[in-house]
Amino acid sequence: MKKYLFLVATLLLTVTMSVSAQRNSGNRRNNINNRRSEQVIRMTPQEKANLITKELDLTAKESAEVLAMYEKQDKERIADVNEQRSERGMGAENRDVRREEFRTARDAQMKQQFEELVKIIGKEKAEKWNELRKDVRFDNRTGRRNPGNRNR
Repeated sequence: MKKYLFLVATLLLTVTMSVSAQRNSGNRRNNINNRRSEQVIRMTPQEKANLITKELDLTAKESAEVLAMYEKQDKERIADVNEQRSERGMGAENRDVRREEFRTARDAQMKQQFEELVKIIGKEKAEKWNELRKDVRFDNRTGRRNPGNRNR
């Protein structure tokens, strides 16, 4: 009898833990306090400038100009995000149109930011920085598609 009681208690504990684990790892998209933009740890303009300075061996003058550029871009990005959030509840019918507008605006913004970077640090260093960023983006996307291969 003690064996059966122990077996039932163990089984009940195992089932309870697995149900609890399933509930905690579910998709929390509907949770307003758990927005993706708040989950992602964003680098400050200072951290971005320090990283590019270290990776590309920039001079102090170039580093200061890059920092100013990143601070300006950060302010613009925050304004764009707030504008997008204010238009979010306008309905699903024009969601695709707004998404396409956002993508074209983002592409133009990326080109303009690259041109600003070229003016500050030169074409060679800017292209090298772009390649480093592409490698990081590729690695991040690969990790999302195949989470079993992460080195954590």
